[in-house]
Amino acid sequence: MPENPAVPALCSLQEAIEAIAACCDDGDVWARYSWIYAETGKPLIQCRFYLSPDEDEMQDNDYGEEVSAYAHVHGLYGFLEPATFASVLCVQKEQNPLSHVQDYADALEYYAEYDTFCEVKTPTSKGDRVPSDLSRGFFTEYDLHLVECPDEQVISAARATAALLAINVAEALKRCRQLPVLLGERVDAHRRDALIERFAALSLPLCQTTYRPLIWLPQEPDRAGLRASSQEA
Repeated sequence: MPENPAVPALCSLQEAIEAIAACCDDGDVWARYSWIYAETGKPLIQCRFYLSPDEDEMQDNDYGEEVSAYAHVHGLYGFLEPATFASVLCVQKEQNPLSHVQDYADALEYYAEYDTFCEVKTPTSKGDRVPSDLSRGFFTEYDLHLVECPDEQVISAARATAALLAINVAEALKRCRQLPVLLGERVDAHRRDALIERFAALSLPLCQTTYRPLIWLPQEPDRAGLRASSQEA
């Protein structure tokens, strides 16, 4: 599983969005963060945020509510639950995959005021070109291919491929002799790690194609020869 991203204690909205996108899935968001706090009196795009970790020290505020001690000291208020924050980002991206930070800020402000998702005014149209390396959801996705298979390991690779893809061994054997073989398509980081480990046990590294979750993140080249020790996001 990917490590928690290096997020500053008090971060910008862009850094907060990137921290959520760096999680594996919604469950990972819950596991990493207990609440998202923000400054008051500013447009959201200008605010500083605090992503409270699950093990954060808590204390009662002036209203008897239990809040993060760090957030209380820095005068931050409870903005949204992490899962809700992530859901708003996800809905925004579904409507417009080419969303930038200001678009996400508008969506979050709308939800915070009206407790419902906003309808994007300028959704992605058929004429807009969505990059082929952009993930479909809000988290990073991966394709995994078997691109090399020594002759002496073809049978083992075919058995593993047949079990994974629910095809007969004869078909799997044919595919393993006519490489590459697509073993995982648009899978999340949990599934990616499991596939890498499964084929590493057969001494068969995989090739990874990464789909970035946010339009402003840099493109990532394909990575070949991933083994079980390669667990980065």
